Amino acid sequence: MTGFIPVPPDPWVPTATDSETKLFPAATMDALDEHNDGRYATTEQGEKADSAYQLPESGVPATDLEDAVRTSLTKADEAVPNTVEGRTALAASPELGAAYARIYREPTFVALGDSNTSLNVQAGGTEVGANHASAAIQRLGGRARIIGFAGVSGDTVQDMADRLATDVLALAPGYCLILAGTNVVDNPAASLVDAQGVLDQEIITPLRTAGIEPVLCAIPPNGPEPTRARLWNAFLRQYASSHGIILVDYYAAVVDPATGDWNEAYLNTSDGQETHFNPLGSLAAGEAAATALAPYLPPSTLPLAQDNTSDVNLIPNALFLSGLHANGYPAGWASGQSNSGGYGTMSLVTDADGLNWFQIDKTGAQSYNVNVVKTTGFSVGDRVGFGLLWETEDLAGGQTVTTRLVFRAAGSIAISRLSLATAITVDTLGQMTMWMEGVVPENTVDLRFEISLPATGTGKVRVARPTLLNLTDIG
Repeated sequence: MTGFIPVPPDPWVPTATDSETKLFPAATMDALDEHNDGRYATTEQGEKADSAYQLPESGVPATDLEDAVRTSLTKADEAVPNTVEGRTALAASPELGAAYARIYREPTFVALGDSNTSLNVQAGGTEVGANHASAAIQRLGGRARIIGFAGVSGDTVQDMADRLATDVLALAPGYCLILAGTNVVDNPAASLVDAQGVLDQEIITPLRTAGIEPVLCAIPPNGPEPTRARLWNAFLRQYASSHGIILVDYYAAVVDPATGDWNEAYLNTSDGQETHFNPLGSLAAGEAAATALAPYLPPSTLPLAQDNTSDVNLIPNALFLSGLHANGYPAGWASGQSNSGGYGTMSLVTDADGLNWFQIDKTGAQSYNVNVVKTTGFSVGDRVGFGLLWETEDLAGGQTVTTRLVFRAAGSIAISRLSLATAITVDTLGQMTMWMEGVVPENTVDLRFEISLPATGTGKVRVARPTLLNLTDIG
């Protein structure tokens, strides 16, 4: 099955007779025992093809298991009804559970990795945003969401395997995004062959047994050991191709093809390690991930603001139909800046589709912060969703832009953040649809949505349809 890429199967669609349909028909388990091994020209081909697509306990190719699951959802029997409870029982079945997960996979991700995955992720898993996994979800525009970050700085492939059960399997995501190998590559004494075996036997196999689809990421260039990095990535590409695994090529996204080293625009130079993305590098990696993953994910419509009301959306004047404050920022928002005093200009810009965008055109050596602070509409432990449409233009002179939601304790002390864009320093690739979710942490007394530009530099940022929803209240 070299070169095979899995195509997402048709989803299960309920029918009017679902309440009468039964799961686990009597013939199902017999079919598992009598599956046809004559699908392949030779026994060797069959063994190779089935090795990556079977449950070890049953020895049944996953394609046959999936057929059995589909059969169990369409044939009547005296077993479990095809209801929510029945499908839950099927998902928990030792024989069919993993196949069920493959067929009815949710677009949820856990990001497994080392420091590039833990980058800017605060304690408790609240994402700050400037890492490749968050950037990928942002670029997918709501077609997927991250339910866990499992990045630990300094981790080897074996370290990740050792915590796979608690950090990934226990969360039961649809997919596991794996960025592994840098801390093996940059240690010349570490065996790449041993790490390859660990990846295959202790990470990929357990994930697929659990019905979780692995997504492998080629590692970025490695300053200390560039040749070992290229060897590891060559293995990953061949392994992914021969095992039907989606590969995200982070290396290609950030490499200077002429030298095989980092494209310096994407390299974090502050730590001297030559192995880490900077915020722009994370964005480039996220773009590569979104492009690779998009064909396997369902379409989705994010719940971004459709009207100007603020009873459900906690951000007022989200379509800017109430106009601007006399100082230039949106009515109902706040800012210490104005359209005088050398800052620049805040205004509304209407696009070709008639959508209003709030724009900050910073031309002076003064910082900007435009914000909305909410003290009601949420409780500790609530899950919130935060998103908007976002564009930058003509950033120059070291100008950065940050757009985020800050969970704050008494005294305006930041506890954690959901950052849609963290210190972005160059123009983005057109319009970005951004969305993140998180849980309101202990001791939170207010939520602050803010757009900020430090004093250094010049440039424009535009936002449209800013939205903050209490997902717990919505249900």
